[in-house]
Amino acid sequence: SFKSFLLVLFFFSTALFAQNNLNLYNTSWSTVLSGKVLCEPQITSFGFVIYTDAKTISAFSESGNLLWEKNVSGRDIKLYVLPEDFILVYKGSTKSISLLNPSGTLIWERQLSFALKSVIAGRDGRFFVKGQNNIECYGITGIRKWQLETQNQTEIEFQQLPDGSLVVFLEANKDGKPPGLRISPFGELLE
Repeated sequence: SFKSFLLVLFFFSTALFAQNNLNLYNTSWSTVLSGKVLCEPQITSFGFVIYTDAKTISAFSESGNLLWEKNVSGRDIKLYVLPEDFILVYKGSTKSISLLNPSGTLIWERQLSFALKSVIAGRDGRFFVKGQNNIECYGITGIRKWQLETQNQTEIEFQQLPDGSLVVFLEANKDGKPPGLRISPFGELLE
């Protein structure tokens, strides 16, 4: 019947389309993962890192070779790659951040007083973490340089301007327009 023909054509074209898309990627290698991937892979200079349901952070080379694995307890894990391939690990269940060096060794771990929404790297080894109404700055050694409390922020990612200052958008005011804040890399409210 015509419906059967369309169904076969659909499956054939889907398989053909998928095959054509795979040709765009280097699929010359495969690897066995320790479990189901639970967060988006993060790109590094050596390849990528992932977190799996086996409670493992794994680092792979560009050619798919396993470089290292690190067991991590906790739920709701997110990974962020900072400059020089340092990996910031956020555990949503405990609201904590930890820093791994490029070889997967734990450098430090700190507790946050808020749920992490996003991370942005600074220019001198520091990085900034944003919550619903908080911004904090940490150095690569784990020392909190400063913290700032704001009104509730929008879901829009905060941005870094060419001068190193940060722009954060707050929830809409009475006019329906979201006001913004510009903050220096040193935690000073500029405007």
